[in-house]
Amino acid sequence: MKKIILTAIAVFIAITAFAGCTIKLPDITLQMAEPTVTSELDIEPELPEINPEPAPKQIQEPTSFPIITDDIQSYDDLVALLGDPDNEINDSLYDSAKILFYNNYNRVFWVEGSEGSYVSDVTFEHEVINKIQLGMSPEEVINRLGDPSSKSDVEELEEGIGEWYQTWTYKELGMDVIMRSNNKNMKDAFASGIVINKDSQIKLASGIGIGSTKNDVMEKYCIGMHPHDEIYDNGIIINSENGSFDFELKDGKIISISISFYPD
Repeated sequence: MKKIILTAIAVFIAITAFAGCTIKLPDITLQMAEPTVTSELDIEPELPEINPEPAPKQIQEPTSFPIITDDIQSYDDLVALLGDPDNEINDSLYDSAKILFYNNYNRVFWVEGSEGSYVSDVTFEHEVINKIQLGMSPEEVINRLGDPSSKSDVEELEEGIGEWYQTWTYKELGMDVIMRSNNKNMKDAFASGIVINKDSQIKLASGIGIGSTKNDVMEKYCIGMHPHDEIYDNGIIINSENGSFDFELKDGKIISISISFYPD
């Protein structure tokens, strides 16, 4: 194309020169367009419009045990909800109160017979750990477990409150017993805490022990059936007004178990 245009101009100039005419030609700048090359990689494919399906709703699985709500406030209320207990005893301190044992839930409840009371979980108080339980005297503990491998110094529980404690360690069993007294000489002491440490082979009556999973505890003790139950990533606690049953967790497995009694 460029060659044809130049040839035409040359012919035109020759003719005008022959005719004796002078013609001023404008400056003409010819530019060749750069060819456009489109790579297949530069072309974005057209995708069909997709409407994502909504995520399915999380369905709350029904619990396999009844829930003790605030309106359960008497012996009759509790029995109507849970059925007859496997065992029941009278509370030695309160004439109208009873302690009800429900083995299928691995729970023990305290309840007054009159309306307007409340239901308290006292599982911690009645749990037997390797033949001992809270409230035992030093002599009773020694009769069942023998002498401890070591005893800590006697320390005041909290400055000024006049309560003292001492830790008895049974190294071979992997457990500690916390003795408590109102006297620094530990007279009239009693077991106010029991701890199962890591690597211990001791099992609870429910079969739970070190290495059991969080789900094992949730199922065996029906965690959530009482409003005082607490669930955390690193532990589960069955609470009462005067004590607690604690399962310490790491990576979803039990690394220690303890029961504690703290009287008013």
